[in-house]
Amino acid sequence: MVRGMKTRMFRLFIYIFVFAVAGGTLVSCKEKPMGVDEIYKNDASGVVLIMNRYYYAMNVAGAVVYFTGVDESGELANLTDDIDEITRNSAVAFGTGFFISRDGNILTNRHVVRPEMDKAVVRTGLAKQLGRIKSLFAALRDAAEEQYNQTYYQGIYSGFVDDGRLAELRESFEEYDETVGKIENIDLSDIRIAVSCRVGIAYNGDKVSSPGDFSECTVTKVSGVDDVDLAVIRLNSKKTPKDRYIFHFQSGTKGKRTLLETYWQRMRRDYKGRRLKAGTQLCMIGFNHGPQLAQTSAGLKSQITSGNILQDPDDDRLMYSIPLLEGSSGSPVLNMYGDVVGVNFAKLQGTTSFNFGIPAKKAKEFLGIE
Repeated sequence: MVRGMKTRMFRLFIYIFVFAVAGGTLVSCKEKPMGVDEIYKNDASGVVLIMNRYYYAMNVAGAVVYFTGVDESGELANLTDDIDEITRNSAVAFGTGFFISRDGNILTNRHVVRPEMDKAVVRTGLAKQLGRIKSLFAALRDAAEEQYNQTYYQGIYSGFVDDGRLAELRESFEEYDETVGKIENIDLSDIRIAVSCRVGIAYNGDKVSSPGDFSECTVTKVSGVDDVDLAVIRLNSKKTPKDRYIFHFQSGTKGKRTLLETYWQRMRRDYKGRRLKAGTQLCMIGFNHGPQLAQTSAGLKSQITSGNILQDPDDDRLMYSIPLLEGSSGSPVLNMYGDVVGVNFAKLQGTTSFNFGIPAKKAKEFLGIE
């Protein structure tokens, strides 16, 4: 009996040893860095083009008005009180996102799906328009008063005063006076602005020609921290297509792994090739310039660009030389092992060579994962 137990324990030891060697070999294969082309081929299916159709609503003097932003003259664009009109003339913005789970969750930037407006800028723009409207009504008031005076004196000279016409003109310029007074009394110090968004995505390879070609999504989580420009949107189907890649973070695990593989990953976390420091090569998959560059005869195609970390990173930001254009906001920034090390969110104005990403640590804290 003792001998049989020893035999079984010996066999169990052999099984564990073989499993460990096989598992170690499997993981070590995944530890090898890849080329940019290999990363793109493996990961690109998990990146999506985000389209956001949006407008702003604002309460002014008890009335709700809508606009889509601020134009080049500093005034509010498409200002109207007609909800149907603003819906037809919504602003359109594009960005990038990437799948992080099998239940349709996509990580992107907050500013892609919840574009904010600076209240001070809106107040200035609205004040300009109100000033112009006030001047218009003041001019109309003066014209009505002048016509009233002309009608009155002509009546005196002719011996017939048209009291009905005078009353009509007096009522007219009094109404203009009232309107000018209301405009002057509008308080712009406490305006409240809300944004209304309709978000959809298109996949790599999709052929799109209208908003109807985008799959509808719901914004499920938005960061409330100023320097964490992140948000999660979710497919309304709540299901990621099976042929779409799921991205994983640098110190996390992709899919289901064995205990041994997870341990091996942790042991290798500070492996030289995965440590982030100045000079480390990175790459990014995204939709630079939205659909303009992505449209091809074969459908939408994202782009992969590469560069290097420009300074030793910290927990606040990741600076790199990866070239990018508008539309790449929300793109995954990857090391050469395919791990997400950051989420692209900003570029230094006037250059495409100094750009910034939100470090993986902050992204994981936002998502509530270890």
